[in-house]
Amino acid sequence: MAGELDVHEANLRGAAHLYLGSQASAPLAQPQRLFAIPSCRLEVRYACVSQGGFRPEDPTRGCQDSLVVAEGAGGDDEALLVGVFDGHGECGAQCAAFAKRRLLPALAHAAAGSPADAAGSLAAALGALNAELHASDELDSSLSGAEAACVLLRGRELTVSNIGDVRVLLGRAPADGCADGGAAGAPPALDAVVLSSSHTPWRADERARLRAAGAEVASCDQKDGLVPLGDGAWEEAAARQSARPSEVDPPRVWARGADAPGCAFSRSLGDALGETVGVCAEPDSHALTLRPGDGALLIGSAGLFAFLSHERAMLAVARAAGPAEAARALVAEAGEAWLRHEPRVADLTAFVAFFEWLPDASAPIAAPPLPPPPSAGAYPRLRLSLIHI
Repeated sequence: MAGELDVHEANLRGAAHLYLGSQASAPLAQPQRLFAIPSCRLEVRYACVSQGGFRPEDPTRGCQDSLVVAEGAGGDDEALLVGVFDGHGECGAQCAAFAKRRLLPALAHAAAGSPADAAGSLAAALGALNAELHASDELDSSLSGAEAACVLLRGRELTVSNIGDVRVLLGRAPADGCADGGAAGAPPALDAVVLSSSHTPWRADERARLRAAGAEVASCDQKDGLVPLGDGAWEEAAARQSARPSEVDPPRVWARGADAPGCAFSRSLGDALGETVGVCAEPDSHALTLRPGDGALLIGSAGLFAFLSHERAMLAVARAAGPAEAARALVAEAGEAWLRHEPRVADLTAFVAFFEWLPDASAPIAAPPLPPPPSAGAYPRLRLSLIHI
């Protein structure tokens, strides 16, 4: 056992040296930007960082995450749209980039008939993206795809729609109003409110749904016959809230009698083979009205939370002097955590927004009028500022 631990630690040290010396360790960053919502007396300062991971067997592989931010989405000057896509598989980077490029026109088309239904429009747009991925001649999505989270802020109304394990957290001031002395300009201590659903086979309801569709749900060791079949280890780990890659061999999705697709997620864009056994692109959506005391928003790729709890991530946000510092700190801490546990690092992306409520923001505010719906298939109009990573 001691020898195995020595080898594991040596692998971790070697991976850390290679990762820190590779181009992957140089993150792509969007400097802080300010987006104002005058009708709500709300200012949103946001920034994002995306950093490629490291795999010893493929050290030159690029980052498979993509991110798009659209100010003025849908022709509404007070609308901010964010999409984070976490690619996987041989063509994962292309799938994520494809979804990033097509999100805005897909949303414009979906919203044409019912502009007030943000959740329905986001869900329809993600469904359209999935269909477009399958029909595309640009890439092969049979064993590749992307997990996704899309957030639309219109005035005070925040709508989240996600597929897979890209996560969205709202930082809300604690009910007791206590603060932990964060940096100047940062939000006070913030509770992490989870606005997304994690679509993975760790969830018993997702395992049941997948098996009903004909999937075999098993870990790699179970698939190889090294350990007995059964869900006990996952249920125990979930009860301990310690479902982490280094602790338990994670459940994966397989076609019966096959060694593919081996998905560690249960919902995704693309993944045509996975769709034959229940992996789907049906999102979960959540909508709420922001209020004074809501101080920050965090959207993170799946790898960001492999070893960081929601509470630890939100603490890093609350302690930062601004969103750019918060995003850099999260990606750095997540990368270090990976290297403490694994001889590899996942791609890491963090989008962070700070909400600043101007004086009288708590006073009742009439909802701003909805913009005229665009014509079917039209691109958003009026002012539109796009940011791509």
